[in-house]
Amino acid sequence: MAEFNVLKELARMVKPKKNGRCTIGCINCPISEANNGKNKNCVVFLLLYPEKATEIIRKWSEEHPQKTRAGLLLEHFPDAKWQYIHPCHIFDLKLGGENCMRYKDCAECCKKVWNEVVE
Repeated sequence: MAEFNVLKELARMVKPKKNGRCTIGCINCPISEANNGKNKNCVVFLLLYPEKATEIIRKWSEEHPQKTRAGLLLEHFPDAKWQYIHPCHIFDLKLGGENCMRYKDCAECCKKVWNEVVE
C-alpha cells in the first residue's frame, strides 16, 4: 500500500452513514470496546491509544485491500497485461474521450484509470 491514511482507512473500515454512525456493528469492529483489549469505547480508545488504534486499522486495511479496475480485470483474466490495455477502448466511461485530453499520454491514462478504486 502506498500512502497510509489512518482516517480514510478508519472510515472505510466502519462504513459510516451520513449521520456519522458506523454500519458494521461493534461486534465486528476491531477497535470496539469488545475487541480493542482495553475495555474502552472506540472513540476513547482512538484518543487514548492512537498508536495501538493505528496498528489495528493498518492490519485491517492490509487484510481488506481496496479493489481496483486492474484487480477486478485480473480476477477474471489473470494473464491480462492491463498496463497495455487502453481503458478508453473498452469502457464506455465518460472518460473515453476525456482521458485522451485529461492525461499527458496513454501510459499515464492507463496507470490512473486501471488503478482507480472501485466499490
